[in-house]
Amino acid sequence: MDKETVSLENLGMGACMEMFEDGWKTLLANVLDPNTPAKAARSFSLKITIKPNDERDRGVVKIEPKTTLAPVNPFATKVFIGLEAGKPAAREYNDQQEPLPGMERKVFTLNKKED
Repeated sequence: MDKETVSLENLGMGACMEMFEDGWKTLLANVLDPNTPAKAARSFSLKITIKPNDERDRGVVKIEPKTTLAPVNPFATKVFIGLEAGKPAAREYNDQQEPLPGMERKVFTLNKKED
């Protein structure tokens, strides 16, 4: 038998190592994502299962990657709700928006009477 001894690098003709590389990159990308909690733990594992035959001279190997990532932080916004052409509709409120023409705030100076 001239076959190479099985290792993580060649298991599944390289599929196991590829799954590791993909999982590792996914973990790192999740750590760098500013939309996730910085201190949340992330994990990645490869579960390798072998089911041998009755003679114990062959087996079927199953490789299962499992990734647990930090969830995306929730985001809240405000909307105005009403009817538009008779149908329910919503428009997002943007407090950073400049006043529309004709809608500028008008500030009046009050004249204080002196006694």
